[in-house]
Amino acid sequence: MVKIFRVIVVVSTLLFICLWAFPFIAPSVLTEEEMEILMFGGFGGFVLSLFSFGILFTAWLVCSIGVFFFKPWARQGFLFLAIFSVVTSPFLGFLVYSPWEVTLMQLVTLADGAILALMYLSSVAHEFSTPNKTSNPTATPPVL
Repeated sequence: MVKIFRVIVVVSTLLFICLWAFPFIAPSVLTEEEMEILMFGGFGGFVLSLFSFGILFTAWLVCSIGVFFFKPWARQGFLFLAIFSVVTSPFLGFLVYSPWEVTLMQLVTLADGAILALMYLSSVAHEFSTPNKTSNPTATPPVL
């Protein structure tokens, strides 16, 4: 279960990085007309959105790395970020996304849901409760 959990964390993190990078690669993937439609929703307005999304991206990346290594603070941070995203969504106003962005967002949401479920409702939960525990139960501690 630990290996599956870690694979899901890595996949979720890679998908989230792709989602974050999408505004930078969108002009090469989308047509000019599609870019104009996206701009009606504020696409390309990087001053505030890039700053706030950059903070969220950094926090999510740090928590994802911590979750990969079973750090208890990362589990709590990941849950907080998930709740924060849901709570703040209604205050974002109208948004326009490309089909590629929606696909990435849905995949990230599914992966994050799986991560949360495994972190709290499976045997993986025990990995977070024991500090300095390796994920290999047959590993022997070093002899001093």
